[in-house]
Amino acid sequence: MEIKEIIKEEQFKVNSFRNIEISLYKYSSKKHKSNNFIFISHGISEYHNRYKNVVNYFVTKGFNIYIWDQRGHGTSGGEKGHIEDFNDFFLDNKNIFNFIFKNEVKIKNLFLLAHSLGGLITIYSYIKSNNLFSKFNGIIISNPALGLKYLPKLFNKPAEFITSKLKNITIPASMPPEMFITDENEVKAYKTDTLILKDLSPNYLNEILLAEEYVFKNYKNWKTPLLLLLSDKDKITDKNESKKFFKMIKYNNKKWISYEDMFHEILNDIDREVVYDDILTWIIKHFNLSLKNRLKNLLKF
Repeated sequence: MEIKEIIKEEQFKVNSFRNIEISLYKYSSKKHKSNNFIFISHGISEYHNRYKNVVNYFVTKGFNIYIWDQRGHGTSGGEKGHIEDFNDFFLDNKNIFNFIFKNEVKIKNLFLLAHSLGGLITIYSYIKSNNLFSKFNGIIISNPALGLKYLPKLFNKPAEFITSKLKNITIPASMPPEMFITDENEVKAYKTDTLILKDLSPNYLNEILLAEEYVFKNYKNWKTPLLLLLSDKDKITDKNESKKFFKMIKYNNKKWISYEDMFHEILNDIDREVVYDDILTWIIKHFNLSLKNRLKNLLKF
């Protein structure tokens, strides 16, 4: 049976800050109901469709998936490749979470999976208000954008653009996908996907750098179980900065896993199911989804 025949896709529009409509997608089984949920926050330039592999894996393990297209990304509103203020992402998170909690009144387990920029957005938002995440059982972050290794040449001195009237123009900023993806099929898909952002504004990059500084200067106590996933061959973000963040956390229920031969996009890596299995094992070990229930879910499909 084809995956698409057993997975239902729904699209919602959530009104958010600056009158921007945010696209939110839900994926669930057509055959079985579940009260277990994962919310996904994607990386820079991406959108929901880049996470089909993740969706297929976890829906067939008994989870419902919510994933948003961040403002200026994918099918969401806003200027493509531009943000005015990083705090807009925090406000978007608040509006999206409120929408989910209003529409899903029987949530039993809820987890957050964030990658790259999505990881930075999650950490930033958590610092702004950890109460916002009080209903989440745990947070999983892969290669968060804490310390950028790769900066396009035109972005080497973004302040020169920021102070001008051209701060919101978009400039070619894409990097060869071979730098961050090991799966050749995923590389081809990335190159031909017209909804993936190829241009970014100088202000976008500047806001990311400011958000990174905010994370390390205004850190508050972490109170939610955390799984941090890092790639040893990440050419986009600095894993040492991620480890620095990890060590700042005094909360005991935390774990990091390093993957020796993987690039930045571990969720689309050629060996991605190793990562998915690690995530699922962590969820099962820590929360209410029992091994017995997992085996039942596996037998359903």
